[in-house]
Amino acid sequence: MNDDLTVQFSVTSPLTVWSYEWYVGDTKIGEGSILEYTFVRSGTWTVTLRATHQLGRVINTANDVVAKSISFVGRYMPIFLLFVLAVWYAILLVSDVFKSDPGRLLALSIALSAFGAAYWLLGLPYLTIPVNGVDAVLMYVGLSLILSAGVMRSRIAAFILFGAGAVMLFLIYRMLVPFL
Repeated sequence: MNDDLTVQFSVTSPLTVWSYEWYVGDTKIGEGSILEYTFVRSGTWTVTLRATHQLGRVINTANDVVAKSISFVGRYMPIFLLFVLAVWYAILLVSDVFKSDPGRLLALSIALSAFGAAYWLLGLPYLTIPVNGVDAVLMYVGLSLILSAGVMRSRIAAFILFGAGAVMLFLIYRMLVPFL
């Protein structure tokens, strides 16, 4: 899983009279004739190699590179997290955690919405992120907040946790599904 979205760049015939810098867009990502880099999201990225001769001559070469998740977890993590959310609220519903009809209706709505969103996302071309990256951690935190909201006794605390988690997940999913 650590190889998700990781690409290795190399100069095929490096010479000591040249120095090499690598860029993704306008951002310098490293130096040297060999570089390993992990992209923050899947997609097509323009990578530029800037070779500078010790006498001052500069040559830029750009190529588009496709970064994609290669592990099952990396590819399907956004869908899996929605599925976990749906199953959790379905379990809470059948285990009678919600005592009132409005509470049960809310749990059912959350479970069905999460199942529906997972199914919908499965048919879309969405971006992926490294499973150990910052965006993934934000997804885990958002999911945890929403899951814990389901077992809170205080409605206000549950509302705050659910709202904070929903906002975090929405921001991440909005980035992964560009037309949201």
